[in-house]
Amino acid sequence: VQAYDFESHSTYVPVRITTDNLPDARPQLVRNGDATYLFWLRNSEDIRYLNISDLIKNGVNADGTIKADYELNAGAVSYVPADVNVKPAFGSYTAFVDKDSNLYVAWLQPVVAEDGSSSQEIYASALIRNSGGATSWSEGVRLTESGAIHDEVALVTDSNGDLLTVSNQYTLDLADENYSVENIKLIATKYKVAGSLEVTDVTYSNDAPQTGTTVDVRATIKNTGLKTAAGYTLNVYEMKDGSMGKKVYSVTSDIPITPSSSYTEFFTW
Repeated sequence: VQAYDFESHSTYVPVRITTDNLPDARPQLVRNGDATYLFWLRNSEDIRYLNISDLIKNGVNADGTIKADYELNAGAVSYVPADVNVKPAFGSYTAFVDKDSNLYVAWLQPVVAEDGSSSQEIYASALIRNSGGATSWSEGVRLTESGAIHDEVALVTDSNGDLLTVSNQYTLDLADENYSVENIKLIATKYKVAGSLEVTDVTYSNDAPQTGTTVDVRATIKNTGLKTAAGYTLNVYEMKDGSMGKKVYSVTSDIPITPSSSYTEFFTW
């Protein structure tokens, strides 16, 4: 990295960031608040990032070497693949920031459907800051459900914080020995970046209770979106012979749930 000082109109000597002898590619600079972050693709397998503003201000000697007492902390963007046997196409990643200085990374990821058909969909992850200041990346959230191939994705957030993606979309005819490309389109899609709550698990203290028996119920609520959910309302209904019956429990809470985090409600039925 080489920095330019606009006040003195001078250029600093280049600073070597990586020294692990692995191939690096696709460097991207993203401004987030008062800091500039450098993202890069490491060894074609994962995305690394670094607060380059802090490095330039506090960690570089006049000759371009990194100070001996400066700890170079390069983080890694984490993700949860839709299929553990299919690696994300991180070579197409894009880092971006919304109006509230929330930092995201999006990438393309191959998906194999239950019927065996293949697609390449757009996924994204958000950088989460907890109350103590520590950071972590959310699980990958699938943005598209097209069943087609996406490539050459461009992303931007508008003044409302909504995400706009533009990409090529097409299908591949695998029966053709030349892999015929069909249904080519240029797709623009607008997404509302928000928290998305799901009940991911329900367990009972007794799975086969007798009539009149009291059962302790545990319901796990997970945020599968890209922003913190400010609270939730949980309504629980009994099911009988496949039909919804009466409401047996209801609660409204203002407990925030960050992306990829869960909260468990307990009640007696």
